[in-house]
Amino acid sequence: MVAARCRLPDGEHPDKTGSGFLALWVERSERRPHRSEAKDDKRYYKRAGDSSFVMEHYDIEDAFNRVGVPDLQLFVARTTNEDRGFDGVRHTYRIGLHFSLQNNGSLSACAPFVRIDNFVGGEISQAAPLLLKRRTLGGQTVYQGDAAVFVHPGLEVDAFYLAFDVCYYWGTQTWHFGEQSTKPPKLVLDCSLGCQNAKIRTMRFDWSGFELGQLVQDLKPQLEPRGQRPRR
Repeated sequence: MVAARCRLPDGEHPDKTGSGFLALWVERSERRPHRSEAKDDKRYYKRAGDSSFVMEHYDIEDAFNRVGVPDLQLFVARTTNEDRGFDGVRHTYRIGLHFSLQNNGSLSACAPFVRIDNFVGGEISQAAPLLLKRRTLGGQTVYQGDAAVFVHPGLEVDAFYLAFDVCYYWGTQTWHFGEQSTKPPKLVLDCSLGCQNAKIRTMRFDWSGFELGQLVQDLKPQLEPRGQRPRR
Protein backbone atom coordinates (compact mmCIF):
# COMPACT_ATOMS: atom_id res chain seq x y z
CA MET A 1 0.00 0.00 0.00
CA VAL A 2 1.31 3.45 -0.93
CA ALA A 3 0.16 6.62 0.85
CA ALA A 4 1.63 10.08 0.37
CA ARG A 5 0.79 13.72 0.96
CA CYS A 6 2.40 16.59 -0.91
CA ARG A 7 2.13 20.32 -0.16
CA LEU A 8 3.73 22.93 -2.39
CA PRO A 9 4.89 26.30 -1.03
CA ASP A 10 2.65 29.29 -1.79
CA GLY A 11 3.17 30.62 -5.28
CA GLU A 12 4.26 27.31 -6.82
CA HIS A 13 0.87 26.68 -8.43
CA PRO A 14 -0.35 29.36 -10.88
CA ASP A 15 -4.05 28.96 -9.98
CA LYS A 16 -4.19 27.86 -6.37
CA THR A 17 -1.69 28.33 -3.57
CA GLY A 18 -0.77 25.56 -1.18
CA SER A 19 -1.83 22.76 -3.55
CA GLY A 20 -0.15 20.31 -5.90
CA PHE A 21 0.19 16.65 -6.71
CA LEU A 22 2.65 13.80 -6.36
CA ALA A 23 3.00 11.32 -9.24
CA LEU A 24 4.04 7.78 -8.30
CA TRP A 25 5.02 4.95 -10.62
CA VAL A 26 4.23 1.53 -9.16
CA GLU A 27 5.65 -1.31 -11.23
CA ARG A 28 3.25 -4.06 -12.23
CA SER A 29 3.27 -6.74 -9.55
CA GLU A 30 4.02 -10.39 -10.24
CA ARG A 31 1.87 -11.31 -7.20
CA ARG A 32 -1.36 -9.72 -8.39
CA PRO A 33 -4.22 -9.29 -7.67
CA HIS A 34 -3.98 -7.18 -4.50
CA ARG A 35 -6.87 -6.47 -2.17
CA SER A 36 -7.80 -3.06 -0.83
CA GLU A 37 -6.92 -2.71 2.85
CA ALA A 38 -8.93 0.48 3.40
CA LYS A 39 -11.23 0.50 6.44
CA ASP A 40 -14.53 -1.31 5.72
CA ASP A 41 -13.45 -1.99 2.13
CA LYS A 42 -11.65 -5.32 1.80
CA ARG A 43 -12.39 -5.78 -1.89
CA TYR A 44 -10.44 -6.22 -5.12
CA TYR A 45 -10.44 -3.49 -7.76
CA LYS A 46 -9.52 -3.32 -11.43
CA ARG A 47 -8.62 -0.37 -13.62
CA ALA A 48 -10.36 0.58 -16.85
CA GLY A 49 -9.02 3.76 -18.40
CA ASP A 50 -9.00 6.41 -15.67
CA SER A 51 -11.61 4.63 -13.51
CA SER A 52 -11.59 1.79 -10.96
CA PHE A 53 -14.25 -0.90 -10.55
CA VAL A 54 -14.90 -3.60 -7.98
CA MET A 55 -13.85 -6.96 -9.42
CA GLU A 56 -16.46 -9.66 -9.90
CA HIS A 57 -15.83 -13.21 -8.71
CA TYR A 58 -14.83 -14.40 -12.19
CA ASP A 59 -12.38 -11.46 -12.48
CA ILE A 60 -10.69 -12.45 -9.23
CA GLU A 61 -10.56 -16.12 -10.20
CA ASP A 62 -9.02 -15.28 -13.57
CA ALA A 63 -6.47 -12.94 -11.98
CA PHE A 64 -5.30 -15.60 -9.51
CA ASN A 65 -4.98 -18.13 -12.33
CA ARG A 66 -2.55 -15.75 -14.02
CA VAL A 67 -0.21 -15.37 -11.05
CA GLY A 68 2.48 -17.46 -12.75
CA VAL A 69 4.99 -15.48 -14.80
CA PRO A 70 7.74 -16.42 -17.25
CA ASP A 71 11.15 -16.93 -15.64
CA LEU A 72 13.82 -16.15 -18.23
CA GLN A 73 17.46 -17.05 -17.66
CA LEU A 74 20.43 -16.33 -19.93
CA PHE A 75 23.12 -19.00 -20.11
CA VAL A 76 25.94 -20.30 -22.31
CA ALA A 77 24.29 -23.09 -24.27
CA ARG A 78 27.41 -24.28 -26.10
CA THR A 79 30.96 -23.33 -27.06
CA THR A 80 32.71 -23.55 -30.42
CA ASN A 81 36.25 -22.97 -31.61
CA GLU A 82 37.79 -22.05 -34.95
CA ASP A 83 41.44 -22.45 -35.98
CA ARG A 84 42.47 -19.04 -37.37
CA GLY A 85 45.97 -20.09 -38.38
CA PHE A 86 49.63 -19.60 -37.51
CA ASP A 87 51.59 -16.36 -38.16
CA GLY A 88 55.08 -17.69 -37.39
CA VAL A 89 54.94 -16.83 -33.70
CA ARG A 90 51.53 -17.77 -32.41
CA HIS A 91 48.62 -20.02 -33.23
CA THR A 92 45.26 -18.23 -32.92
CA TYR A 93 41.91 -19.78 -32.12
CA ARG A 94 38.54 -18.03 -32.00
CA ILE A 95 36.35 -19.18 -29.12
CA GLY A 96 32.59 -18.74 -29.45
CA LEU A 97 30.16 -18.60 -26.53
CA HIS A 98 26.59 -19.15 -27.74
CA PHE A 99 24.08 -17.58 -25.34
CA SER A 100 20.46 -18.75 -25.14
CA LEU A 101 17.34 -17.59 -23.28
CA GLN A 102 15.62 -20.36 -21.32
CA ASN A 103 12.17 -20.12 -19.76
CA ASN A 104 12.06 -21.83 -16.35
CA GLY A 105 8.61 -20.45 -15.52
CA SER A 106 5.11 -21.87 -15.93
CA LEU A 107 3.89 -19.40 -18.59
CA SER A 108 5.15 -18.73 -22.11
CA ALA A 109 7.35 -15.65 -22.54
CA CYS A 110 6.12 -13.35 -25.31
CA ALA A 111 8.43 -10.88 -27.10
CA PRO A 112 11.60 -11.81 -25.15
CA PHE A 113 14.60 -9.50 -25.24
CA VAL A 114 18.19 -9.15 -24.01
CA ARG A 115 19.79 -5.71 -23.66
CA ILE A 116 23.58 -5.50 -23.58
CA ASP A 117 24.36 -3.00 -20.83
CA ASN A 118 28.14 -3.39 -20.84
CA PHE A 119 30.78 -5.79 -22.07
CA VAL A 120 34.58 -5.94 -22.09
CA GLY A 121 36.57 -8.24 -24.35
CA GLY A 122 35.53 -10.05 -27.50
CA GLU A 123 32.86 -9.27 -30.08
CA ILE A 124 29.09 -9.77 -29.90
CA SER A 125 27.08 -10.75 -32.97
CA GLN A 126 23.60 -11.98 -33.80
CA ALA A 127 22.73 -15.64 -33.43
CA ALA A 128 21.18 -17.81 -36.12
CA PRO A 129 18.30 -18.46 -36.66
CA LEU A 130 17.38 -14.79 -36.37
CA LEU A 131 14.46 -15.01 -33.93
CA LEU A 132 15.83 -12.19 -31.78
CA LYS A 133 16.59 -9.25 -34.06
CA ARG A 134 19.45 -6.90 -33.28
CA ARG A 135 18.43 -3.28 -32.66
CA THR A 136 20.06 -0.18 -31.23
CA LEU A 137 17.91 1.66 -28.67
CA GLY A 138 19.24 4.64 -26.76
CA GLY A 139 22.78 3.79 -27.80
CA GLN A 140 22.53 0.23 -26.43
CA THR A 141 22.38 -3.03 -28.34
CA VAL A 142 19.18 -5.03 -27.85
CA TYR A 143 18.33 -8.51 -29.15
CA GLN A 144 14.55 -8.56 -29.26
CA GLY A 145 11.77 -10.81 -30.49
CA ASP A 146 8.48 -9.39 -31.76
CA ALA A 147 5.01 -10.35 -30.50
CA ALA A 148 5.08 -13.53 -32.62
CA VAL A 149 8.15 -14.90 -30.79
CA PHE A 150 7.49 -17.06 -27.71
CA VAL A 151 9.74 -19.02 -25.38
CA HIS A 152 7.54 -21.75 -23.96
CA PRO A 153 8.11 -23.28 -20.49
CA GLY A 154 11.15 -25.55 -20.40
CA LEU A 155 12.37 -24.43 -23.84
CA GLU A 156 15.04 -22.02 -25.03
CA VAL A 157 15.85 -19.72 -27.95
CA ASP A 158 19.24 -18.62 -29.29
CA ALA A 159 20.03 -15.04 -28.24
CA PHE A 160 23.50 -13.95 -29.42
CA TYR A 161 27.08 -15.05 -29.93
CA LEU A 162 30.15 -13.76 -28.05
CA ALA A 163 33.53 -14.49 -29.66
CA PHE A 164 37.10 -13.88 -28.48
CA ASP A 165 40.59 -14.99 -29.51
CA VAL A 166 43.12 -17.05 -27.59
CA CYS A 167 46.69 -17.47 -28.82
CA TYR A 168 49.24 -20.22 -28.26
CA TYR A 169 52.83 -18.93 -28.40
CA TRP A 170 55.17 -21.66 -29.54
CA GLY A 171 58.31 -19.97 -28.20
CA THR A 172 57.13 -19.93 -24.60
CA GLN A 173 54.43 -22.60 -25.01
CA THR A 174 51.96 -20.34 -23.20
CA TRP A 175 48.40 -19.19 -23.82
CA HIS A 176 47.34 -15.55 -24.12
CA PHE A 177 43.93 -13.89 -24.35
CA GLY A 178 43.71 -12.07 -27.69
CA GLU A 179 45.42 -8.68 -27.87
CA GLN A 180 44.43 -7.45 -24.41
CA SER A 181 47.11 -5.53 -22.57
CA THR A 182 45.23 -5.63 -19.25
CA LYS A 183 46.60 -7.97 -16.60
CA PRO A 184 44.73 -10.02 -15.66
CA PRO A 185 42.66 -10.14 -18.88
CA LYS A 186 38.92 -9.52 -18.70
CA LEU A 187 35.83 -10.94 -20.35
CA VAL A 188 32.79 -9.31 -18.73
CA LEU A 189 29.16 -9.11 -19.84
CA ASP A 190 26.36 -7.17 -18.10
CA CYS A 191 22.87 -7.48 -19.53
CA SER A 192 19.16 -7.05 -18.80
CA LEU A 193 16.47 -9.46 -19.98
CA GLY A 194 12.73 -9.74 -19.90
CA CYS A 195 9.54 -10.17 -21.89
CA GLN A 196 5.98 -8.91 -22.06
CA ASN A 197 4.29 -8.53 -18.62
CA ALA A 198 7.40 -9.55 -16.66
CA LYS A 199 9.93 -7.64 -14.61
CA ILE A 200 13.35 -6.91 -16.08
CA ARG A 201 16.14 -9.08 -14.68
CA THR A 202 19.82 -8.14 -14.68
CA MET A 203 22.63 -10.68 -15.04
CA ARG A 204 26.41 -10.50 -15.00
CA PHE A 205 28.94 -12.90 -16.52
CA ASP A 206 32.53 -12.34 -15.42
CA TRP A 207 35.39 -14.45 -16.73
CA SER A 208 38.27 -12.33 -15.46
CA GLY A 209 41.67 -13.53 -14.38
CA PHE A 210 41.41 -17.06 -13.00
CA GLU A 211 37.89 -17.66 -14.35
CA LEU A 212 38.98 -16.81 -17.90
CA GLY A 213 42.04 -19.00 -17.54
CA GLN A 214 39.81 -21.84 -16.35
CA LEU A 215 37.49 -21.34 -19.32
CA VAL A 216 40.42 -21.67 -21.74
CA GLN A 217 41.82 -24.57 -19.70
CA ASP A 218 38.53 -26.45 -20.13
CA LEU A 219 38.79 -25.98 -23.90
CA LYS A 220 42.51 -26.84 -24.19
CA PRO A 221 41.96 -30.52 -25.11
CA GLN A 222 40.20 -29.24 -28.24
CA LEU A 223 42.79 -26.55 -28.98
CA GLU A 224 46.18 -27.87 -27.86
CA PRO A 225 48.58 -27.83 -30.86
CA ARG A 226 50.05 -31.24 -31.54
CA GLY A 227 53.51 -32.18 -32.78
CA GLN A 228 55.93 -29.68 -34.30
CA ARG A 229 55.45 -25.99 -34.88
CA PRO A 230 53.48 -25.46 -38.12
CA ARG A 231 55.06 -23.61 -41.01
CA ARG A 232 53.86 -20.17 -42.05
